[in-house]
Amino acid sequence: MRSIKTFGQGTFIARVYRDAEWGEYRARILRDGHPLAKLDYHTNDKTDALNTAKHMLAKVLGQSVRTIL
Repeated sequence: MRSIKTFGQGTFIARVYRDAEWGEYRARILRDGHPLAKLDYHTNDKTDALNTAKHMLAKVLGQSVRTIL
């Protein structure tokens, strides 16, 4: 898997990966650099993965999605 975009900084970040083997994108939340695997989101649409990662991070941080850019 290759990381294509990271949102946030600090304890919690959201990262979107491209998994060429499965032909999908994966949105993932990481806490202190360790993935919270139960929160992974899989899709074949890049835009969907990017938007979902922003929403996931906003939910974890208790913030508005507009602040996660």
